[in-house]
Amino acid sequence: MRGPFGAVRGKLAHRLSVMIDWRVRKAFEDERVVILDTNKTVIEISTLLSDRIVALEASILQLRRELDALEKRQQ
Repeated sequence: MRGPFGAVRGKLAHRLSVMIDWRVRKAFEDERVVILDTNKTVIEISTLLSDRIVALEASILQLRRELDALEKRQQ
């Protein structure tokens, strides 16, 4: 029992469904882009921190060597 406006209602329902599907796909794609960008940022920060840790470790080792050398001179 579709009534006189059944065909119009069917077309509108189909168009609405297509529009909703498009919006959902768009939102999903936008979220995917944000997640990928966040992953890139985390990787960049991790790399930067790792490089700084390595530099600090090298500085500490150099300072330790210099301290040992100074202690030997004082003896």
